[in-house]
Amino acid sequence: MFHETVLHHMLRHSYLEGNRMEDYRRELVFCYGPAAEAVEKDLSKGNIPAVEYDRKLKKYPLIGRTLHASHSAVCLNSYAASILKGSYPEGRVLTIGCPLSPLPELEIQAKPFKLCFGMVGTNHPGRNLDSIIEAVELLKDQFPEAGLVLIGSGYPDGLPIWVRKTGRLEEKEYYSWIRTLDYVFDVRYPTCGETSASLLEAMRASIPAIVTAAGAFNNLPSDAVIRVLPDNIVQGIRSAVMLLENRHDLRNTISMKGAIYAKNTSSPESLLSDWKRVLRLAAEPSIDNTEALNLYSISPAWLEPPDGFTRDLNTVPVTWKFSGMAELVGPETAQGAQVTAWGEGTAGSQKLGSEPAVIKLDGRTLRFSGNGWVSDVIWK
Repeated sequence: MFHETVLHHMLRHSYLEGNRMEDYRRELVFCYGPAAEAVEKDLSKGNIPAVEYDRKLKKYPLIGRTLHASHSAVCLNSYAASILKGSYPEGRVLTIGCPLSPLPELEIQAKPFKLCFGMVGTNHPGRNLDSIIEAVELLKDQFPEAGLVLIGSGYPDGLPIWVRKTGRLEEKEYYSWIRTLDYVFDVRYPTCGETSASLLEAMRASIPAIVTAAGAFNNLPSDAVIRVLPDNIVQGIRSAVMLLENRHDLRNTISMKGAIYAKNTSSPESLLSDWKRVLRLAAEPSIDNTEALNLYSISPAWLEPPDGFTRDLNTVPVTWKFSGMAELVGPETAQGAQVTAWGEGTAGSQKLGSEPAVIKLDGRTLRFSGNGWVSDVIWK
């Protein structure tokens, strides 16, 4: 189940913290083959500003091994599903709604400013806080009593006096603070293909939302948000707010449509229907009518070459290369395999073609002869 379609931030942090550089490099090789060394070098330059570093990690998704190890995927938005659908057989990528907690009984929180602009959720470099602060500073020329409320954790010190940060809150306080806002900004860019639950929570509270025209935000209903261009966030926010302040009818429509969308996508009825589809997908047989849980997939990019093979980084994807005779021995329960292979020679009793093709072979031991390449093996 994918919250995002990059994973590089989490994997790099975990491998570096655990002093597991070789495992990290194998992840890079899995995804980028011959370019892995150049990717690591690009990410290891010293003194990279946080925003640039965040963008570099997003430039190099590290989801290959996760895709390879799973037979289907569940996504929280259709943008993420569109990225992943080419990695699975047809019908094995589902999109489901993002759950929001049932609302407790809320206490009324006093507004810290007459006009409250807000950002909700944990701060990180990709959320472009600097651009939001610059935009609100411009808006204060028209609305001197306005201020910015940062609801959540991770926000820096040394902010202007017209910025209020709450820090991490208990759930009831979190919901109450959201309802002090007059506008909510979520202008993350570039994105990881993630769904913003904090934005959905603000929309459920009928707060008009201004977002970037990027990632999953492009799949939100066009009458439920205002989108601004990622390369012009500051002026985009200012223009959007001025438009809505001068068009109360449009502001009310966006508030209403946003609330309807957020409530529908997170409703118990929708979630029950979604998770029934997930369970049906898990129970389905795989594409060759073998139960999916009985499949075991291996990749030459991730695993060390068995005897008789060498890793070839010059092919796309990364392969095991053989010259002469070579064998692959499967797990004890293996009854055969689907192998993607090509070259001049044979796999079992079947002749290899000049282009990659899936070959079905029986038995636990797979024998190859001649000269060729193996890019994928799925044991039955």
